Amino acid sequence: MNLYITDLEMLQATIEIIGAVFGMICIISLFLYKKTEVTIRLRHMFCANSLMQLLDAGAYIFRGNVDEVSVTMTRICNFFVFFLQLLLLLFAVNLTYDLIKGFGVQAKKSFKNVTYVLFVAAFVLLISNLFTNIMYHFDENNYYHRNTGWYFYTMITMIIMLLILIMVIYYRKQIGKGVIIGIVLYIALPLTTALIQSFVYGLSLNSMAVMIALVIILMVNIKLSKKKEYSDGEYRSARNLVGTLCMMFLLMLTMSTSVIFSTRKIQSISNELSKENTASIFYMIKN
Repeated sequence: MNLYITDLEMLQATIEIIGAVFGMICIISLFLYKKTEVTIRLRHMFCANSLMQLLDAGAYIFRGNVDEVSVTMTRICNFFVFFLQLLLLLFAVNLTYDLIKGFGVQAKKSFKNVTYVLFVAAFVLLISNLFTNIMYHFDENNYYHRNTGWYFYTMITMIIMLLILIMVIYYRKQIGKGVIIGIVLYIALPLTTALIQSFVYGLSLNSMAVMIALVIILMVNIKLSKKKEYSDGEYRSARNLVGTLCMMFLLMLTMSTSVIFSTRKIQSISNELSKENTASIFYMIKN
């Protein structure tokens, strides 16, 4: 474990662990809904995002240590975080097709084909990094640093996001406003965090943005399913469940933040007392 982790890094890792737990709860809750292509896709996406957050938290925890386990775990965590980002985009494309299909519209396969080509290009770039460090590398202290390839990778992921937006705009007249708003928010949040991370180094915001966006899509799906699949009672139950999950997440986040800063404060006080005791003992010995 990284013994020199900062308050910000500890907060980041803790939030992501909580986000992963929240995602797992969402996966379980999705089994309470009627089984459709959209709910199955959402399960896969919540699962991938939860795993990505755990791995990202692991990258924060293990970095900064140079023992064999930490060095290995840091590299494994970083690689699979990038891979799961790509996988989530692929899921997002298929989810958009499923949502559009729900309105009786068969979207053109050309959008999906272009996305697959971009996915392969980004995946090849990621694999090549294992041998060339074209995307990122680790220094002698086991800290992550970006290379030029990271910007190409990020550019590819942004293009995939924009393609999803273009597809939604293209079929805007055939689909409902709820889907349009949901997909736009789903893309806008990760796209915004990706732009921020291009300039602000050291924070990982994408996984949390995706988690929030997935909850939005879940709420949109429940709204769309009201007329098609749910009775009024079932709809209210599903809506209340999502509300409960969101409140649970906020409560867990608030409590964990309080615990983190309380723990750090206690550690700080303990270190100060330790220094004072050491100085007192030294003074006694000296005299």
